[in-house]
Amino acid sequence: MNLTPLLHALHQAENALAQHLLEVAGRHRAEHEVHHVARDLAGWSRRHAEALAEATGSGPDGHARRAPGDCHPNPVLEAEAGLRLLRDLRQLHLHAAAVSVDWELLAQAAQAKRRPELLRLAQQCHPDTLRQLRWANAQLKVLSPQLLTATA
Repeated sequence: MNLTPLLHALHQAENALAQHLLEVAGRHRAEHEVHHVARDLAGWSRRHAEALAEATGSGPDGHARRAPGDCHPNPVLEAEAGLRLLRDLRQLHLHAAAVSVDWELLAQAAQAKRRPELLRLAQQCHPDTLRQLRWANAQLKVLSPQLLTATA
């Protein structure tokens, strides 16, 4: 069992999540909490990617190869241009969930392979990803009633 593909995929996923967060922050400057918090959360993902590069001995490439929010769009949210914020938050939530699963996979594999340094890395970084996931979920809960009922 080689962990290199998983580490590489997780590195790419963290870079892509950082880029996705920055894109959302840039698109929604008027929504101050989204703009500022998304930028802060992007920094967490950049640090995770750097830690992964350091742990594997490879240089950080800084390029997202997995498309941000590469999930299937929700046609209900796509139909209204004014609901772009909800679509972006939904995609962020799904993207962070995917990265969270990757961290969990790394933690399980690190335990099985007896790689304590990788287990420590997962234990250090995964809680941040869970916070990113909870933030996106909270924003969806706060903003969706107002945005969905205003357009109905």
